[in-house]
Amino acid sequence: MAWIESHQELANHPKVYRLSDLLDESVPTVIGRLHLLWYWAYDYADDGDLTRYRDSEVARACMWTGEPARLIEALLEAGFLDETRQLHDWAEYQGKWQRRREAQAERQRAYRERHADERITSRSRDGATNQPTNHTNRTGPDQPTAATAPAVRPGTKARRKPGQAPDDPSAYLTSTKFGDLSKIIEH
Repeated sequence: MAWIESHQELANHPKVYRLSDLLDESVPTVIGRLHLLWYWAYDYADDGDLTRYRDSEVARACMWTGEPARLIEALLEAGFLDETRQLHDWAEYQGKWQRRREAQAERQRAYRERHADERITSRSRDGATNQPTNHTNRTGPDQPTAATAPAVRPGTKARRKPGQAPDDPSAYLTSTKFGDLSKIIEH
């Protein structure tokens, strides 16, 4: 997911006020249009060069419904576009974003590489192998496995009645919260 920096000073910047006056739109609307332009440029003109795009395409990127030439003229006059149709200072800001994106991709690659050996294969109920997971096996010699542990609802204690075999399901029908459930079942 791409993102751009948005500085709080943009709301009071003279260039934004100028663009607001030129387009006869509110400052929040102009800020929104600028952000839309920058998002679009990040995906389609990552070098900041808009010369390969028609005015109507740039206007559509800003969701401008007026005359496209008017928007381009206003962006030029306010200083958001250079005379060469380059986004002003784009290389400075986009370069920072590009470096961050590349660094993030490198961190992800290194993390996956480091943790590749830690992944274990889990088994589904029918014994088929699923995709590797990142969690560790939490069972140990003192902890029951899913095959040996009874299914007990939260808030209940599973207790075996004297004389009952451990695999007898009725042995686990006593609840400290709701009383002896075996009496309910017998009736």
